[in-house]
Amino acid sequence: NGGRTITGPTVEQNKVFATQGMRGPLVAFDLDKSSGIITSDKPVWEYTKNTSDSCCPVGTNGLIFIVSDNGFAQCLDASNGTSYWNERLGGDFKSSPMACNGKIYFTNLEGVCTIVEASKTFTVLEKNILGEGVIASLAVAQDHLLVRTRKSLICIGNPFSN
Repeated sequence: NGGRTITGPTVEQNKVFATQGMRGPLVAFDLDKSSGIITSDKPVWEYTKNTSDSCCPVGTNGLIFIVSDNGFAQCLDASNGTSYWNERLGGDFKSSPMACNGKIYFTNLEGVCTIVEASKTFTVLEKNILGEGVIASLAVAQDHLLVRTRKSLICIGNPFSN
């Protein structure tokens, strides 16, 4: 419905989540459990506060995490869109958040990666400065974290062990 869609969809708890782009709403659609097909052309809920233009939502533990282009990270209940927290991380974002091992990784354009607990309570676990700007989303391959900066491809070996 208008706008543009840059982000990709995310699935969590038998729902598919997508943003409309141009700071349109984050929408949630029910999926049929057996077929995986969207059950209605009407969203079961929408969230409109400080949504993203380019960053994809990510889901884990029944929660959806989003970050706006101007650096507000948010945690929502996947079942009904209830907001648990909305916190300013600092900087601007194009990279989508990543969920791994109970943590959410948010990386801004300046190359600062803020790692928060994947929970209803906002808890910063670490902030890492990569030293180069980052536009691309993080990726994981065989227990390695891959970060494409503006000038380099960085491979961090096994950063997910506790």
